[in-house]
Amino acid sequence: MPIAAYRLRGRRVVFTGLMAIPRKDLIAISETAGVNVQKSVTLITDYLVLKDGVDPRGPITSSKHRKARRY
Repeated sequence: MPIAAYRLRGRRVVFTGLMAIPRKDLIAISETAGVNVQKSVTLITDYLVLKDGVDPRGPITSSKHRKARRY
């Protein structure tokens, strides 16, 4: 396991948006590294991973992103 993965061990992460890697694979990789993957953003979420690239329609408007910004 890469050294950087140890920094994420025990952290709470939420994925949102369309990623280059299928979400189920991201979750499996994350959980193998000891990351706690959440389905929604809460006050105890450590990281929100947003979709790849820039949306041509404008700023990110994911409900998870909006909720995280309120916290």
